[in-house]
Formats: sequence, C-alpha cells, structure tokens
Amino acid sequence: MPTTRRRRSRNRQPDISPECWAIMNDMPLPADARKFHVFALEHDTCPWFSGGLNLRKSWDRYGADIVAQWAMDHPGTRPTCWWRFSAPRLAADRPIAKADPEAWPALLTDLPTPRERFGGTGTPDFIPLCTLPRFHLGLPVRWITSSDIETYSLIGNSLDVPAIDPEDPPTFESQASYLHRLNLLLPGEADRLPADAFEPETIVMEAVDGDD
Repeated sequence: MPTTRRRRSRNRQPDISPECWAIMNDMPLPADARKFHVFALEHDTCPWFSGGLNLRKSWDRYGADIVAQWAMDHPGTRPTCWWRFSAPRLAADRPIAKADPEAWPALLTDLPTPRERFGGTGTPDFIPLCTLPRFHLGLPVRWITSSDIETYSLIGNSLDVPAIDPEDPPTFESQASYLHRLNLLLPGEADRLPADAFEPETIVMEAVDGDD
C-alpha cells in the first residue's frame, strides 16, 4: 500500500545563520562567511570560550531532520555534528576516557564512543601524552609520528609506543559497521547501503596531522 512520506527540506531554516547551517550539514562555508561567527560556532562547547552562539542547541532542534536527509543521501554515514553531539558517549570506565580527568573533567564525559579498531601500527597521541582525546567521525585525529618519537627522545622522554606506520596504518570499522553494531541505522537505511559499506577504513598518512 502506498505511503505518504514527509520530504525533509535541504533548505536552510530561517532562524539559523548560513554559517551554522553549513557546519551542521558538512557543507562548504559561504564565500562571505564571517570568520569570528564560524569560530564562535565551532568553539561553543570549549570551557575557555563562549561566543554566545550555541551550535549544540541548533543541532538539538534540527539535527534529527538533518540526519534523516543525510541518511537518504549518504546511507551508512553521519555528519560531523552527529558524531560531536548525538553519537553514543564514551563510558567513564574506558581507559581512553582517563587521559587526564583532573584537567578535562567535563569534556572527558562528553566524548563520542570511537569506532572499533581492527589492527595496524600506530598510537593516538593522547595515550602517551595524556592530552585531550580528539576524534573526527569517530576516529582519533592526532597520531604519534616517528618525528614525535625522536623529538621526545632528545629531551630525555621516551614515549615507548609505536609511531604510526605508513606501511601498516591503523584500520578501523567503517561508519556503517559502527551504526549497524550499535543499532543506529535508520529504518530502511540498511537497504540503501553501498556494496563496500562494511569495508574497514584506513588512517591515511596525509590526514594524520589534520585537526578537523
């Protein structure tokens, strides 16, 4: 029996700035984007800065519709703001959440549960350096490199962890595998998954020093 479906608009909502809408939809920023406005949006959850612009509140209001449309256009994946605000949170008893709880008590309780690692050689920087864990789309952003090992050795601090190996890079489950494992695929989304949706994802060396 035919059903009536509500078509979710890709158009920006009138009460949201073009910059905010672009960020929430992983779209390019407008050519005339206001740099401080973008900075305020992207750092609204940082404890040392408050721009009076709350990206989280906008996501809470429109995120469900954005994800529904996103899952139609890009099944088996989620936009950056979903990982930032809506993904399952990291359990407090996981070792990764104990990097430096005295320095980052609030932020360490609001990290997304990362994707499961399958193999490869490399160490996220927060493990030996006790820095704030950072993730992008469920994957660690910063990795210890061979130059890091050498630099810390010169100052008498052996990191004693393997650097990322371009010949054997770390591999993780795909976004689709993550969503399927945690029962987070939307109704009908599994039927639209591409053939390679469950292929493991490899950390690319060019992206190792990225910060997005």
